[in-house]
Amino acid sequence: MSKIAGYARRKDPQWFNAIIVIVFFLLLCLLIYGYAFISSRPENIDEKKEEIKKTVVAKEAQVTSVSPEAVISPAIVKGLTIEKVTFTAKPKKGSDEAEGIEKVSLKEVRSVYCYTRVSSATVPFSLKHVWVSPDGQTAAEVKLALLGKTADLWSFVYLTGTKPGIWKFRIETMEGKVLAERSLVTY
Repeated sequence: MSKIAGYARRKDPQWFNAIIVIVFFLLLCLLIYGYAFISSRPENIDEKKEEIKKTVVAKEAQVTSVSPEAVISPAIVKGLTIEKVTFTAKPKKGSDEAEGIEKVSLKEVRSVYCYTRVSSATVPFSLKHVWVSPDGQTAAEVKLALLGKTADLWSFVYLTGTKPGIWKFRIETMEGKVLAERSLVTY
């Protein structure tokens, strides 16, 4: 019996096909992610901003009770009630209330917090806390959103490296109309 020695054709490498499948899969994932990202973006951001501005301008403010020393401007936003504006050096954990301080030592305290309780007939409603340092510069401007009828809003400012004097704290509409103003003395 004789054996015939021959040449057997080798198969093409399979790794090349695997790379093509992986690249196709990654491109498909990228397209799906891109579509999901684009479709989740709000299309009419400018219209929504105008809607909020119209809501803010068309209302008038009303104050039921505010901590001592707070100055409330006449009616600006209808249906908005600023119930409380107080300062604290250290908020109590788990509490929405603040102890209410009028003066603060720069040697003892690094930051001051302002607690504001606000109610609004119209939600969502946006306002801002503005902190003005003793030298007249705006130290912080914190934009806050009122998502429920009543909200406990907090903001703070660092006092390290500042001069002693009178800090001004204002609650303003997004257009800059002052709703309430309060002072804090640092020494």
